[in-house]
Amino acid sequence: MKIELKKFKHFPSLSEETYCFTADLIIDGVKCGYAKNNGYGGNTDVRSDHSPKGMKLIEVAENYCKSLPPYYVGKLCTIDMNLENFIDDLVDKLVKDKARAMDEKRLNKKMEKMVLYGNDEEYYTLKFSIPLTEILTKYPQSLKKHILEFTKKHEGKGYRILNKNIPEYIYN
Repeated sequence: MKIELKKFKHFPSLSEETYCFTADLIIDGVKCGYAKNNGYGGNTDVRSDHSPKGMKLIEVAENYCKSLPPYYVGKLCTIDMNLENFIDDLVDKLVKDKARAMDEKRLNKKMEKMVLYGNDEEYYTLKFSIPLTEILTKYPQSLKKHILEFTKKHEGKGYRILNKNIPEYIYN
C-alpha cells in the first residue's frame, strides 16, 4: 500500500509542539482526503473527502498501518502504529528533507569562496577573497598548500574536505 502526502505545506512559525501543516492524502495514487495539524501538540487530523471510495481507502490504510510493527520508545514502552502515526512519520521526513536541502544549498553557496573542512556535524572554513574556481585555475598549488596546512592542524579528528567543487588531486 502506498500512502503519500501531496501539496504539503509546512508552517514552521506556527509549529509549537508538533509540526503545523496541511496536505492532501493520497492512497494508492488516489486523492481521498487530507491531513493537517495545527501545531499545538494535538493529534494529526486525517479526514476523507466524504466519497465512498475515499472513506474505504482510508479505512483500508488504517488497517494496513495497524498491521505494521509498533515504535519502541526505550526498552519498556511501545507505541502502536496507526494511520495518524504513519502520516506523522511522513511529515517528519518531508520537513527534515526540506531542511537538509536548504542546508545543502547554503553550503554549496559557501563553497564558491570557501573550503569547508569537517564532518556531518560541524565544519571549519578557509575563506578566500576570490572564487575557488579562479583559485583552482590560477593558484592550484597555493590552494593545495593551504588545505595541507589546515588538514595538519585538525589531524586525527576524522574531518574531510566537504567541497564538491574541488578536484581530489588538490587535497590528496
